[in-house]
Amino acid sequence: MSILVTGSDGLVGSSLKKLLGDGHVYHTRKDAELTNKEQTLDYINYHVKHSGVDTIINCAAKVGGVQANMKNNKKFFIDNFVLNNNVIEASFRNEIPNFVNILSTCIFPDKNITYPLTANQINLGPPHFSNHGYAYAKRLAGYEMNIVKQVLNSNWVSVVPTNVY
Repeated sequence: MSILVTGSDGLVGSSLKKLLGDGHVYHTRKDAELTNKEQTLDYINYHVKHSGVDTIINCAAKVGGVQANMKNNKKFFIDNFVLNNNVIEASFRNEIPNFVNILSTCIFPDKNITYPLTANQINLGPPHFSNHGYAYAKRLAGYEMNIVKQVLNSNWVSVVPTNVY
């Protein structure tokens, strides 16, 4: 079993790298730009064939914080939608049996929710206005992942970390 962790320089990805140790594939932006479909397909195809990857943990994201999100909602939506779609599509084409999709708590609606948050509240309204782009792209990644999971009948799951610190 070999695991490919996308976004291994980020907060969650770098923690997974420390936890998993050597013997796995740790993607960084230097290896392949995941917003580029061909680079993503080539990168994942290569590691499935040459590194024996059978599990992908998708931690990659274009992030920037509240101010950046507010100023660039459209860019954050497009970049994250394309990035996640490329990783999911490449994983689908390679029939990856195990896929973990890291989402974000920002996908939850801003109002009409109760605590503790539960997955069935995701569609109860729009996310906070400050990060619509990023949040909706992450929501879509979760929906796409669920569709592929049904098609492949495989072990694909989305995780919404509620506190990564």
